[in-house]
Amino acid sequence: MPLKATDPDVRFWSRVEIRDPDECWPWRGYRDRKGYGRVMVQRGVGHPGWRSVPAGRFALYLCHGVWPTQALHLCDNPPCCNPLHLYDGTAWDNSHDALERGRLVIDYRHRGRFHPRPT
Repeated sequence: MPLKATDPDVRFWSRVEIRDPDECWPWRGYRDRKGYGRVMVQRGVGHPGWRSVPAGRFALYLCHGVWPTQALHLCDNPPCCNPLHLYDGTAWDNSHDALERGRLVIDYRHRGRFHPRPT
């Protein structure tokens, strides 16, 4: 069920299992195939309809009042919505973080002349 414009924070936090501040707060609503929580929010003034946004990104928005570019996880737990485990970052920050933590493996076998469709 989509969030109502009148009470987005109440409805959002009711779907989060809030625990101790040091623990992860898992999203209990819909999750995408990678395990990240998704929430439906209204588009805003001049943009009718609804859109799906990551639950972690919406958690940062509710806490800071500004839409983050991306919500990056310090805990590497995709459903986590604890604002203390999230921070704003760019796509580059996200890729760099994943590479440093060993979550991104670059396969160099399919580059250059070994690529399945060489140019």
